[in-house]
Amino acid sequence: MKYSMMRRIMLPVIFLYMIILTWNYRGAASVAFGRSLKELVRIHNPNLVVLLETRCSGDNAKNVISKLGFPFYHIEEACGFSGGIWIIWRDSDLAIDFLVSKTQYVHMRIQEGNHASWIFTAIYASPQERVRKQTWRELRNIATNMGEEWLLAGEFNEIIHPLEKKGGGRSDAHACRKFRNWINNCSLMDLRFCGSKFTWRGPKWEGLERVFKRLDRALSNAS
Repeated sequence: MKYSMMRRIMLPVIFLYMIILTWNYRGAASVAFGRSLKELVRIHNPNLVVLLETRCSGDNAKNVISKLGFPFYHIEEACGFSGGIWIIWRDSDLAIDFLVSKTQYVHMRIQEGNHASWIFTAIYASPQERVRKQTWRELRNIATNMGEEWLLAGEFNEIIHPLEKKGGGRSDAHACRKFRNWINNCSLMDLRFCGSKFTWRGPKWEGLERVFKRLDRALSNAS
């Protein structure tokens, strides 16, 4: 797994026999985005691409995906000019059954060819804690009955340790502990990373230091 600080976060995850690329770009309708994504796909050759916070919906989203050269897709619509999750792929042998599709996550079963199926959840957690809590409750319920190989990847908008933040005020140790407990209660583990320690950086305000955090990650169960 490798992080690269680009606009937001680009996260290729090698899981089982697949390469999954998740990227929070904050707006997928621009020409610059299309060029950048095509270059990332050329370099990493992912089986599946997950785009977060696309801020693009409806026919506009379908046109962008078509121009990118992906014939297969699932769109969780943006809410106005916020959010949006796209799952896009090219391989007709990749069978994806979308089990749950919501604003903050898309939960699916994936099977390629004769390989056994497994579960993947693409995450775009709300920056608002009260909204995010509902998603954690729903995923905790899913975890209770999870008997398959399970990967979760994307933007969790939480940190598990104060060291995952640099700059700004002191980190909320209680919030970090709650997120760690949620991970443990779901029987999940962090898949670690290489590259930049931080996956998000805040704006630069005059007289204030810039804030960096690791808000994006990949988790899996032991299977």
